[in-house]
Amino acid sequence: MKFKMDSRFYKKEYVKYNLYPQQTKVLSILSKILITNSRYKRIKKEFDRIISDIFSVDKQEIFYFSSASKALENYLKALSTERNIRNIYIPSFSCIELADAIVKSNCNLKVYDIQENLKPSIKTLYEISQDSTAVLILPSLFGKDIGTIDQIYLSLRLAIIDEITNEKLPIILDEAQTFPNISFKLHSVIKKCAILISFGKSKPISSIGGGAVINKALLSNSSKLHYKVNTNNYYKKIFVNCGLRIKNKIAKYFGIYSNKYKSLEDLVFDKKQVNPNNTMEIDKLEIIMAYFRTIKYKKLYLKRRILKDDNLNLFGEKTFLNYNYLPLIINNANRYEFMKQLGKKGIQSTLYYYPIHLIPFYKEKWNLSRCPISEKIFSKIVILPFGIDYSNKNLKNIIKKIGEIIL
Repeated sequence: MKFKMDSRFYKKEYVKYNLYPQQTKVLSILSKILITNSRYKRIKKEFDRIISDIFSVDKQEIFYFSSASKALENYLKALSTERNIRNIYIPSFSCIELADAIVKSNCNLKVYDIQENLKPSIKTLYEISQDSTAVLILPSLFGKDIGTIDQIYLSLRLAIIDEITNEKLPIILDEAQTFPNISFKLHSVIKKCAILISFGKSKPISSIGGGAVINKALLSNSSKLHYKVNTNNYYKKIFVNCGLRIKNKIAKYFGIYSNKYKSLEDLVFDKKQVNPNNTMEIDKLEIIMAYFRTIKYKKLYLKRRILKDDNLNLFGEKTFLNYNYLPLIINNANRYEFMKQLGKKGIQSTLYYYPIHLIPFYKEKWNLSRCPISEKIFSKIVILPFGIDYSNKNLKNIIKKIGEIIL
């Protein structure tokens, strides 16, 4: 039986704890004092090495783009020239940028439901494996590990033994919500796959944008991927980025920031086309910021793990683990009131992925089937601040304030 999903926004115009803190600080001190070309080359080389070490790949197989969705779009286009791929399967509980990337790659959008533990069922995996034109995208939702190597690989082997052993089913592991951590260990088991990572503000390193696709032998001729870093207007973009962040902060402070949508449903139902942005190249500034933010993240990693353990003890099974924001499971009937209470305590909160199968733009064009568990997951999750720009003292204070409402 279908239930009403409450997707209303409760937006306090100025809050003490923003979901994604504005990285003014003069854009990390003018991007570490205006990097010279020679230093940029060293930074790029070191960033390549970091990614290469994390995923055990040759740095020549790392391809940067303006976003993870653009990386996916280009990868699917290249893959379709080598294989007979047509149907791209993603969870209905996914971001619309991912769906748009599939549509713009001229492939068919297909959605599958996930279980409440955020994993696809063995039955679902088996059904997808029977589609000879399928590509399976597995995202690490909320940065949550979907299981150990043995558990995941056993599930995949049970569902698609021939497909995995003979590498018939292309698999793309979406680590956008996890990098520079790793939720999936599958890339070390499956010989041929691709991996997506993101440097956006809502991702763990919470940078200013950009992303990459990592090719692990899935695409035999990776030269088909258009690879380029835009090094033009570097200094101008630093000051433009600083100006935009300062402007947004002032607008929020004086309460002149407005949102015409009263709910997430209103927002996504208003969608009439795919994202028109066709910028493919990542900027030099995005590479530099992603590198410094990754270094900062890695330095805070162990401290945050301790803090996460404290948080887990406080909220028990009602939390998922992530290192940029804190997802809480709240009863659908109480969620809006909970968000109002958070607002009164100065904590910004938001909702997460509206199920793609319910969005008219996709549902009508692609005849998407219903995914009821995705609806339930969406209906009970609230996203709260937990980014690397907050000190541990700030985060403990946030946890304390949340506990005052929940407990």
